[in-house]
Amino acid sequence: MKEAQQSLSHEKIVSNQVEFSLIDRSVETGILQYCQKEGLTLIAYSPLGQGKIPRGRGTSFKVLDEIARKLGKSRNQVALNWVLQHDSVVAIPKAADTDHVKENAEVAEWKLGREDYQRLAEAFS
Repeated sequence: MKEAQQSLSHEKIVSNQVEFSLIDRSVETGILQYCQKEGLTLIAYSPLGQGKIPRGRGTSFKVLDEIARKLGKSRNQVALNWVLQHDSVVAIPKAADTDHVKENAEVAEWKLGREDYQRLAEAFS
């Protein structure tokens, strides 16, 4: 990103669109930190792990399901909310129909607690 910005003489980079989700957190050490430091927006595409969040199985998904049940939210809503907890991050989840759009929009109305955020971070590390 720094090299890309230096190559532009008259324009300023304001965002970077990268894959970021509970499933793919590779941007946390590097790109996300750079964006936060430089005041850039990180646009998280595939914030539901390219469909792996709704279909996933295993220990980490059991933690996700437990938190979703406790909060009365869907897996997708909890996973999307987790992504949006990061400073400088916005997300562009796929929505196949109006129900998905509504479900995604509801994520803006609440925030994961610190403990639930940490449990998810650890479960998907």
